[in-house]
Amino acid sequence: MRQAKSKRTHEDALLTKQRILDAANKIFIAKGFEKASLSDIAREAQVTRGAIYWHFENKSDIFVELLEAQAKSTNLRTTLYAAANPDSPDPLGLLRKWMGLMFDDSSEMIVNPAIVNICVTIMAADKEDEARQRFIEFMKVRNMSLEAALHNAVARHQLPSDLDIKIAATYLKAIIDGQFSLAYKLDNHFNRAHYLKMVDVAFAHLGELRKQPA
Repeated sequence: MRQAKSKRTHEDALLTKQRILDAANKIFIAKGFEKASLSDIAREAQVTRGAIYWHFENKSDIFVELLEAQAKSTNLRTTLYAAANPDSPDPLGLLRKWMGLMFDDSSEMIVNPAIVNICVTIMAADKEDEARQRFIEFMKVRNMSLEAALHNAVARHQLPSDLDIKIAATYLKAIIDGQFSLAYKLDNHFNRAHYLKMVDVAFAHLGELRKQPA
């Protein structure tokens, strides 16, 4: 009986946390990060501010959790991790799929200018800010997985053995980050067809980014 009660309590806590995240997503997009308050989020989620503090330290913490949840829900993380897995038979194909998932219809949050603006705000925070550190760690994991996927593609002979992994990874990240910049500066002026064309061209010529002779 005690075990069943403990399980229900855990499930209730997870449901409350998800309600807070869903509410925060709506409030952030509607009001922007600076104007959104924890009271707004609590009201939208129909919970107390205390319930929010039970799960999150502050607004920035909520936002980083939203990014991580978005990566999971759109298969962004699992696809990239699969490409980074040494046992993957088609790491390059999975990497290409990952870049396509980055801006598909299910990832609307990612290219929303209000959300991109929050990323900029968090990165401008104090270096000791916990949310900033979490966000940087989130990006580090992405970058390490991207390089691992490229290493796997080389090992599978999908890319040349003398590929400059660092430059190739930077090239692909520049395409993705450029789309974030468009969303931020041009009020969500984003054309998915154009983006996919760029991705096609990038993968067609990725193997040309070889190491320079010493």
